[in-house]
Amino acid sequence: MIWPGGLIISSPAGDRPLPDRRVEYVTPGFDWTHTYASGACGSDIRQTQVVTERFDHAGRYERARNVGPFGPALVALNQRDGDELRIWGLGLYAESSSAEVPAGPGAPSVNLTLTHDGEALATGTDPTSFTATLPPGRAAYRLTADTQRDVPWTDLSTRQHVTWDFSSEHTDSATLPLLVVRYRMALDEQNRAPGGADQHFEVRVERPGGAVATDVTKPTVDASFDDGTTWQPVMFTRTGDHWTATLRNAADAQHVSLRARAADTTGNSVDQTLIHAYGITR
Repeated sequence: MIWPGGLIISSPAGDRPLPDRRVEYVTPGFDWTHTYASGACGSDIRQTQVVTERFDHAGRYERARNVGPFGPALVALNQRDGDELRIWGLGLYAESSSAEVPAGPGAPSVNLTLTHDGEALATGTDPTSFTATLPPGRAAYRLTADTQRDVPWTDLSTRQHVTWDFSSEHTDSATLPLLVVRYRMALDEQNRAPGGADQHFEVRVERPGGAVATDVTKPTVDASFDDGTTWQPVMFTRTGDHWTATLRNAADAQHVSLRARAADTTGNSVDQTLIHAYGITR
């Protein structure tokens, strides 16, 4: 259908079990927005992600969706305006290849707390609408996010705990200097990796677009094979703008959990724990 304004809508009906492959034919040179949902077939309990991209030239393109690990991601809409802090896009279930913040009934609530000098300034459960009034002077703040999910379509990212420490002061408008650690790794179509084998993956420290660029010190990453009861350090080296990590997957475990810490040279830092980052096949 071609609507006034040039909007073209294509809406295939029905659920398709994963893993699945879909072939689309699109015209180059236009912005195409894909909306896709992961969930239980026949249920409204699912989470939706929206991705917009442009294919500049004719040819074959391949895209992978629903790729783990599913962890924190930030967008530029987290800002301080005057003395108001506004969180509009804090996602804890973004797939590794996209910073899009999931939405929909399947996106669990997040317990958010903002503190200053140990005193709570604001609490909430909506990571897309969280506000607080801050004192005008430069001060240090801590934003903590806790979330759990128990859904029928995945046993991954069952629990997360993230703490951001950052400084802020009165400004007309500025993106909050929040950091996040993200992983990119080779997993199968069920977001699993072989047990007893080495797992190589990228570790990236990112900040939202619009935030002031600062140098990032070397992060630390720990892995757990018992849902966070015990941890062991992950070894990695610098490779250009990211780090390359190597971890031996335990042969007798079902999942790998990851804990990361990172900081920049101005004192902003993040400490994030992701339980069930990916699964292990035996």
